[in-house]
Amino acid sequence: MQIKIMFQLLVAYLCLLVLMSVITYYLIYPLAVDKGTAIATMFGWSAGLFAPFSALILLNSWKEQHNINLKKDFIVKSLGHLDEAIRAIGQIYWLIYINDTKDYFYPYNQKRISQQLDEFIMSEHSKFVLNLGNFHKTARRIVGENAEFKKIYNQLNKFHAEIIKILDIKRKCLEVDAKEYNKQFPYLYDYYHELISQKEKFEKIAQKYLIVE
Repeated sequence: MQIKIMFQLLVAYLCLLVLMSVITYYLIYPLAVDKGTAIATMFGWSAGLFAPFSALILLNSWKEQHNINLKKDFIVKSLGHLDEAIRAIGQIYWLIYINDTKDYFYPYNQKRISQQLDEFIMSEHSKFVLNLGNFHKTARRIVGENAEFKKIYNQLNKFHAEIIKILDIKRKCLEVDAKEYNKQFPYLYDYYHELISQKEKFEKIAQKYLIVE
């Protein structure tokens, strides 16, 4: 960035110097009594005109760097929200699919989950919803309608909907087709790992915004 600014300043000054040299040579020099004074005046005018040009270049460079830093800040925040959202939904996933508590959920049964487990799940669910919303707001400001961003956001929403469906069945004691329920369970297990893979793809896209300019 500093080299770019120096180059722009140098080019701007040289252009002004050439312009003032032409004006001095054709308009001022022939009329000047003291040629040395005319040349000195030309350099003085060049320096005077260069001041606002240099200020404009520095201002534009500052704005450009500010925008770069702003983008980096949003990307860092969005990645943090994405990590926390997947961590939270991962905690629920772990309880439903991996941990000993999975016996409450698979195969289909009418066991009531404990209040402590229910409160923990709902707490993680709240964190997931909050961070998913923040991820959407921050990432969208930078990557816009990027396909990978839309894909992971939609996948998170879909996975969340499926998890909530299972939780509602348990919490509200809803009657369902046990065979269909049990068939869906392995699919969601694979879907979670697909989601993790999609997260890694999005992180690679986000990295380009974190490269130091």
